[in-house]
Amino acid sequence: MGQNWYYIKWFGYFFQIPENKWIYHEKLGWFYLDWTTTFESIWLYHEYLGWTWTKADCFPYLFNQEKNIWYYLTENHYFDFKKNNPVSFKSVLFRFMGDWVMYKDMWTGKIKF
Repeated sequence: MGQNWYYIKWFGYFFQIPENKWIYHEKLGWFYLDWTTTFESIWLYHEYLGWTWTKADCFPYLFNQEKNIWYYLTENHYFDFKKNNPVSFKSVLFRFMGDWVMYKDMWTGKIKF
């Protein structure tokens, strides 16, 4: 795609600064990303979900091994299967503010794209 935006069919569009593992997913917000040996499986860290794992044939389901729980991601929400209910990400305002800081840094040249 270019300009630090990438697309993977099963994962969607995301922005990543070169040599930085933080990504901004177009629908889900900020995650710390750690690819496994291929692009078919990834570990993601999110401030509320912790470390989760997913792969091409189960995304947008994420598994948290430490808590032994599955989550289902939707835009600004996730479904907690242990609690059997949807939960809103609490940081929507902070995420919105963080987006504007990132855009400002891009416009002012701090982040090259």
